[in-house]
Amino acid sequence: MEKWRAPKGMKCVIYEFDSQPGGIYRMTLKYTGAHETAGKSSENEDMVKGRFLEMVPNNYVVEEVEFPSDDPEYAGLMKVKTQIDPVPEGSLVTFVCMNVPAGITKEDHEKGLSSTLQNLANS
Repeated sequence: MEKWRAPKGMKCVIYEFDSQPGGIYRMTLKYTGAHETAGKSSENEDMVKGRFLEMVPNNYVVEEVEFPSDDPEYAGLMKVKTQIDPVPEGSLVTFVCMNVPAGITKEDHEKGLSSTLQNLANS
């Protein structure tokens, strides 16, 4: 996850990771250079707290994700379903996000998720 989860221009550092249903993880997404927008948790980073809600091997994972922040625009629990479908070339991975905090624009979220999927494809 550290190798592929961070969008372009960021680095992922995982502090805690329990990959089973009900398991939690804590990570930081840190900007690696100059950037136009501030992070959600501080100027240069997004803290992420997550919990695995459901896991079906080789099919999908559902996570509950929170960005600890002083900004109420990033408050709340987002759900992310990562769907994995077999295709002739390997696997098709799709993210479905629900309850995205209001401070994350659709365009920025799509750009970040596309970058993350590209990282996964390259790993």
